[in-house]
Amino acid sequence: FKGSSHRHVKSLNNMAEDPEVNQHIIQCFMSHRILTKKQAEKICRQIHKLLNVEPIPLYQCIESVNKQIEPVGMKISIGRKEQDGSEWIGLVNTTKDTVAKSASTLTLAQQGYFKTVLELIACEDTGVSSNVLLRAVDTMERKLSKRAAQECLRDLVKEEWLHEIRGIYSIGPRTVLELVPFLHEITGIVVDECHLCSNRVVMGQHCGCENCNIKLHLYCVARLAKSRSIVKCPSCHNEWIHEIPDITIT
Repeated sequence: FKGSSHRHVKSLNNMAEDPEVNQHIIQCFMSHRILTKKQAEKICRQIHKLLNVEPIPLYQCIESVNKQIEPVGMKISIGRKEQDGSEWIGLVNTTKDTVAKSASTLTLAQQGYFKTVLELIACEDTGVSSNVLLRAVDTMERKLSKRAAQECLRDLVKEEWLHEIRGIYSIGPRTVLELVPFLHEITGIVVDECHLCSNRVVMGQHCGCENCNIKLHLYCVARLAKSRSIVKCPSCHNEWIHEIPDITIT
């Protein structure tokens, strides 16, 4: 047919293990490191179109790529941003890691500061103010100026390691994917497990009842509230005392 490609469209079964498609996806994540689910879906569609292959679902693409890169200690992982429950997808190290390896663009002093910031955030359910984080430089062995600390925080937000809104800092989606599994090793602080989804939770809500202190992600609380008029703790069944987060989970 006129205008048809000399390269035939590949079947779905062949596409699932297509090394050329996988290579393009790997290069994309090496470049961007972390993407929203919508961004990742768009890029995968563009790769399919570019290579004239039949598209398959994003999660099937990820599964195929992971078979290739997991033997070298890498993985494309999926997680939810703690603040709103949105799905993010990123290329992560699967071996036990440290801040130094994950945030390798930071200087030694910045790495130490990031570790201190994570320690402070991991102890709070609702985030930490910029004033507290900037005062923390005075406790560090490798000193940073307040200005350098401000610039470091700005860069960590830009690279999705941290999230900031109205001067309150919490962990970003990249930290959820790369560092939360090792947060106890990095900070020495035990990170709770969400009672509903079983993933680690830093920013969330505790039950608050005297004999029950389970913790839930904000988006898990919102999901719980969606199906009932009165929200009760999924463990002790007492009424949930906190304000229900205004979050829509997709």
